[in-house]
Amino acid sequence: MPQNNIYALIALVSFGATLVVSRLVVRIQRGELPGGNLWVVYLRMLVGFLFAAAIIYGYRAFFTNIQVQEGGVRLSWRDSAPPRASWIKADKLWG
Repeated sequence: MPQNNIYALIALVSFGATLVVSRLVVRIQRGELPGGNLWVVYLRMLVGFLFAAAIIYGYRAFFTNIQVQEGGVRLSWRDSAPPRASWIKADKLWG
């Protein structure tokens, strides 16, 4: 499995875990589940770290194949067939 697909999968799992933990926080605050204010603070910090991990791994999955070299952008396609034009000059990208 390509590395950027693994990063995307980790990002999706982290985001799903964020949703589950945030639902737990809401249920604890409503009194449906046992727990106090300390648990809510702990779980909110956990939500923050999981959400940050989802964002970081999402960007990592998207930018894994892009390298900047010698005034241009080189798209490296390690695990799949290369496209026709894998070298893009910087002057075409930025004016």
